[in-house]
Formats: sequence, C-alpha cells, structure tokens
Amino acid sequence: MWDVSRGSLTDRFSLAPQCRGVRCLQIVSGAREMIAGCANGWIVFCDLRTGRFERHSYSHSDCINSLFLHGDYLLSASDDGLVKLTDRRTFGAEGPIAIHKFKRIVSSACCDDEHIFAGMDDGTVRVFDYSFRGAATLRRRQQGGGFTAQQREAFSAAIEAARRRELRMTESGIADD
Repeated sequence: MWDVSRGSLTDRFSLAPQCRGVRCLQIVSGAREMIAGCANGWIVFCDLRTGRFERHSYSHSDCINSLFLHGDYLLSASDDGLVKLTDRRTFGAEGPIAIHKFKRIVSSACCDDEHIFAGMDDGTVRVFDYSFRGAATLRRRQQGGGFTAQQREAFSAAIEAARRRELRMTESGIADD
C-alpha cells in the first residue's frame, strides 16, 4: 500500500500463485477489507490489517474483469460471460442472488438498488431492471395476461373439463339449455 504522507510503499499483498494475477480490486470502506478479482476466476477477500487473505471463492471459470460493491452486495463480471450478484457477508456459503449469462465477455459491471448494468466486449451495455415496477411487468409478460402459474393451470383445467362435459353431452344426445 502507498503511504501518501511518506511517499513510499508501506506494504504489499502476495496472493496465492494460483490466482495468476489480480485484475480488479475493491476496498470495503470501514471494514478494513480488500476484495481482489483474479485471472483464474477466484474472488479473494484480504484483511488490510494483517495483509493476509481471509477466504476465497472460485466464483467464475475465467478471468474476473470487474468487481463492484453496493452496500453488502458484490457484483462480479468475467470473461466466462457471467455477471453474478452475491451477498458479500455470506459469500460462498450461499449461492448468488442473481446470475446473468452471455455469449460475450463481460468487461465491466455495476449496480444500484434497482438495476444491474453490464458492459460487453462488443460495446453494448445490458441493463437488468430489478425494481418493483420491472418485476411486475416481467410477471405479466411471463404469465400471459396477469395470471399466476397456478391460476393459469386451474383456468386451463376448467376449460378442458368444460370441453369434455360438452363432448359427453353431445355424444349422449343431451342438449344443454
């Protein structure tokens, strides 16, 4: 680390050789912790007081290009085409909160309370809306007209039962008045 007042290097971190180099860093303000994204796909958590790494997670299968902290959430993006949002406090113990997979390299990513932004190697930026309004719109699209999956199933079953009843009545010669 660089000591500004003295103008010199005060300490260095040496991560495991398996990391194959550090590609991106994030400092956790107030927690005295540094998070490193490595070329081998690891995310390594380092204690700034001791200079040692506390834990690591094999999060991606390829080089991590971007780490972004938003509160307790850590967003990572990699050459493997994945963008993952995880809870920094339970990292590794629980799976990611959100995963987006692309057929492109994700060169950068960031997020706010309601969106994830992913910068792609082809120059595009993908945006994912996690807001309440976005979720409601998505549910309506996925469920076809605002039905829940259970409602859609029940409706389909009722239509089929009515069709069968009408067919039986027609076959038996009973007219429905």
